[in-house]
Amino acid sequence: MKISMDGKKRNKKQLKIKLSVLIWFLIAIFLSGCGPAYFRAIKKHDIEFMKKYIAEGNELNNMDSVFITPLMAAAQFNDINIAQLLIEKGASASVNYVDIHGVTALHVAKSSEMVQLLLKAGADVNVSSKWGETPLHWAKTGEIVKLLLEAGAELNGLTKLGETPLDVAYYANSK
Repeated sequence: MKISMDGKKRNKKQLKIKLSVLIWFLIAIFLSGCGPAYFRAIKKHDIEFMKKYIAEGNELNNMDSVFITPLMAAAQFNDINIAQLLIEKGASASVNYVDIHGVTALHVAKSSEMVQLLLKAGADVNVSSKWGETPLHWAKTGEIVKLLLEAGAELNGLTKLGETPLDVAYYANSK
C-alpha cells in the first residue's frame, strides 16, 4: 500500500508542476495580448507570414514577451515546416535556449519528426528543466523515447522529486 501512496503523491506533485508551467504560459500569453505576431502565425501554421517576418530582419534567437523563441513556438505547435525554415534562417542558435523554467524546444516537441529536426540542429538531449526534467521525462511517444535514447539521453536522470524517465512513464500509464 505504501508504494501506491508514494506513486500517487509523486504523480500529484508532477501534475502540479506541469500545471503551474501551463498556467504561467497561458497567463503570459493573455497578458501580452495573445502573444507576439509570430506566435499567432505559428499557431495558425502561417508559413508565408513567417517568411515575411524573417525577411524583415526580426531576431530569431531571442525570447520575447511570452518568454519563448519562435523555434520553441514551432516545436510547441508541431509545425515542422516553420521550424525547418527558422533553423535554415539562423534560429539554430536558439535550439538549446531554455525558458524561465529551463524548458527547451526539445522538451515540448510533440512528434518524432520535430525531435529529429531539433536533434539534427544540435539540441541537447540531457538538458534539465528547473525541476530536473529532461526531454526524456517529457517524451510523448515511444518513437520519441527511442530517438532520444539513440541520441544519448540518460535513462537514469533524476528529477527534483527523485523520478527517472521510467518512473514518469510508469505513473503516467498507471492512470
